[in-house]
Amino acid sequence: MDGNEPGLDIRHYEDVIFGLASRDSTVRPPFRMGVFDGNGAFNEALVHRRRGLPFSAANFAAPELTLDGTFLYAGFFFDHFGHFITESLSRIALLRAFPDLPIIWHRLSGSSRLSGWQSELLDMLGLLDRTHHFISVPTRVARVICSRPGFMLFSYCDTSYADHLATVPWSGGAGRKLWLSRSSLKQRNDVPGEAAFEEAIAAKGWEIFKPETVSLREQCAAYAAADRIAGIAGSAFHGLLLMRDMKADIRIIQRYKFQRGNFIAIAAAKDLRQKMGEDMMRHISGSGAGGVHAIDDFDAFEAFIES
Repeated sequence: MDGNEPGLDIRHYEDVIFGLASRDSTVRPPFRMGVFDGNGAFNEALVHRRRGLPFSAANFAAPELTLDGTFLYAGFFFDHFGHFITESLSRIALLRAFPDLPIIWHRLSGSSRLSGWQSELLDMLGLLDRTHHFISVPTRVARVICSRPGFMLFSYCDTSYADHLATVPWSGGAGRKLWLSRSSLKQRNDVPGEAAFEEAIAAKGWEIFKPETVSLREQCAAYAAADRIAGIAGSAFHGLLLMRDMKADIRIIQRYKFQRGNFIAIAAAKDLRQKMGEDMMRHISGSGAGGVHAIDDFDAFEAFIES
């Protein structure tokens, strides 16, 4: 590719200073990052955004490292699977448009170490062997190329972004039904009633699948062979972005209202056969991603996932 993919909106910058990234609960979105021009002025055009809102400016610090040459700026490298595949890889079209250029990332830790699933995912997308530079100290870069992200949380999902991620062909047809379980996740917002519900549907032919217990390639193989996939909304469903020509019926029960937009945008971009179940869980405590919701009405849940 030559960087001229429609809608990519390529932008070139010279003499960019990248500062560190940090989490800050006093601002919304709750992150700060350093992206400055050669004079130390904050470059809001380059910072990560959610719902159109830019991450806030970090304090400027004089660069301790200088990188000559031209680099692609991919954005914020998240260590959470759902945010990584949606937000961190939102400029995958840019990374593929310039296959010979090194890639710069912001990351909270500044570390270059990759987890197993991060290495696997980058390998599946042909990006693992690229040169990746993680900002660990304030760094001056001679030339930077960036682009409009193909996905923005709570905002949009471009078809071209979804197409670039779609690497595993769907091969279902045998009637396999997967329930994407959250019952073994180590987190504060477990789902009361899920284990009992899983026992009930397992007796009716559903396979209780725990994505976190297998490799990413094994997850994709399971999705590719399924004709129906259901579960409570969570990052596991973002693994469907890796599927090509997906024809399985997807049923997602949302836990809180802000989840809905992201899943609907992805489904539209991929033309998924998806339905969202709303107001099906009983709220117990907390809010948002940290809230606790229970499954009470097994019949209603089963009717929805079989619909």
